[in-house]
Amino acid sequence: MFRVRTHTGSGAWCPLHQVNSTHKEWIQITFGRDTVLTAVQVQGRYDEGRGMEFARAFKLEYWRPNMRGWASYRSEDDVEVRSICG
Repeated sequence: MFRVRTHTGSGAWCPLHQVNSTHKEWIQITFGRDTVLTAVQVQGRYDEGRGMEFARAFKLEYWRPNMRGWASYRSEDDVEVRSICG
């Protein structure tokens, strides 16, 4: 779906604006049908050693047409799934 483990085009998706405490960015993927995600892989920008940007944390949310808003993915024991990269 997306490229990982490559340096093509600097090797990463980058947001339009710099991310800070008041400006967040996201990637939205529409699968077209209910889909079970079993893994997510993220990659920082290497760019031949010139770029060392990467996500420090991320969370996954989902939405379906019958829902009022976005919902966070939750584990089997009902804990919100978040990832801290480091």
